[in-house]
Amino acid sequence: MPTLVHVLIAGAVLAVPTVQPAVAAIVPQGILGASGSGVFVLDGDAAVLGVVRGPAVILLQDRAGDASLRVAGRVVRPTRTRAGSPFVTVRRIKLGSVRRRFLVSGSNMRLRVESADMTVNASGRFRVRLTGQGSYTVDDGSPQAWVAGAVVKVGLAKKRRRG
Repeated sequence: MPTLVHVLIAGAVLAVPTVQPAVAAIVPQGILGASGSGVFVLDGDAAVLGVVRGPAVILLQDRAGDASLRVAGRVVRPTRTRAGSPFVTVRRIKLGSVRRRFLVSGSNMRLRVESADMTVNASGRFRVRLTGQGSYTVDDGSPQAWVAGAVVKVGLAKKRRRG
């Protein structure tokens, strides 16, 4: 006679549907690690964990309405900067001469961090512009220097050229 544990396990196995993943549903994800001073601007879908040492400014534009920002463990509430704009909310925080951790997550967002000393780790699908001095790595790549005006693509499939 089967025990209750055997019945529960068998029921759980039967309850799990088997679904074949569609090839189009596979979304590339990338990881970026950056450290330096200057300006860090991220556009896209990401989860970001960082540390800034003040003075610093963190600005988050939430185009999808799902982004969240925590600084030093506290939620930063959105404020609307443009009257009549139904989809963009902005969270802006200025930090004095202190060291603070921050956590941001969301889709279709723009995150801008300005700091004299920052470390940022991000995962997802996004583009980043780094201005100032520092280094960054993408996935398991070798460290690269920040190049003003350059755009770094992370987790985005490369477009093929027709020719």
